[in-house]
Amino acid sequence: MIPAIILGLLLGILTRNKFGLSLLPAAIGSVALIAPCVGALEELVFRGYIQGHLQPVGRFFSILFTSMAHTGYKLLVILSLSEPLQFNLFFLVLWTFIGGLVFGVLRDLARSSVPPVIAHAIFDVILYGGMSVAPAWVWS
Repeated sequence: MIPAIILGLLLGILTRNKFGLSLLPAAIGSVALIAPCVGALEELVFRGYIQGHLQPVGRFFSILFTSMAHTGYKLLVILSLSEPLQFNLFFLVLWTFIGGLVFGVLRDLARSSVPPVIAHAIFDVILYGGMSVAPAWVWS
């Protein structure tokens, strides 16, 4: 669990830095309390169910395919928004894919979906801390 906590913190801080935000949120608002539920559900579906069912095909394949599937899902959500995003779409897609690979390896090494759920939840709390309104891709 310690690597999951560290990973969530590190990814959250790096993402906040990329967006020009303070490294840690000054406060934890309602968005930061709800968004981890979305991230946890994504982890249960992608790393838990899909990656778990693909593991007999191969560890590498299950991690890669699941990361690509999660990234594709996020990309479809973003492309379906009524208003375009105000930041670099390539960064979001790349970061989602890399994060998916890392969460997939974490799930594989732990042989459990709990560590990536925890890492993703901490990432969401750090990233969305202090926000009063969730970004469109969180709720779409």
